[in-house]
Amino acid sequence: MKLVRVGEPGTERPGLICTGTPPGVGMGFKPPRFLKAGDVMRLGIDGLGEQTQTVVAYART
Repeated sequence: MKLVRVGEPGTERPGLICTGTPPGVGMGFKPPRFLKAGDVMRLGIDGLGEQTQTVVAYART
């Protein structure tokens, strides 16, 4: 597979594809929804596997 273009803005680097969600997307829900400490996110791809991440509180140091 040849990847021609991922999108903008951003810098493409060989062998690295990262995606994310822009800030404020949770505001589009009624009522607004945001991740909070203790929430569990699970991502899976059929035939590849699954990963689970638990949201933690931001700690300033």
